[in-house]
Amino acid sequence: MVSFLREVGIDSDMVWSNQATRICATLVDETTGSITELVEEAPPPTHDEWSAFDEKLDLLLGSSDLMVS
Repeated sequence: MVSFLREVGIDSDMVWSNQATRICATLVDETTGSITELVEEAPPPTHDEWSAFDEKLDLLLGSSDLMVS
């Protein structure tokens, strides 16, 4: 994802997590073409990950006009 953002000229500053951010499975019924998404709750970020996010957010908001989450 970061390489794609870089390719299209979008700056990014990520806080990485060692945990899955999405846990899902897609089921396709080949006879009807219907699709079912099974989405599970991912584990919450660790305390250290939240702290890193908060620090980065505080730093970036001081010089930003817009935030997208």
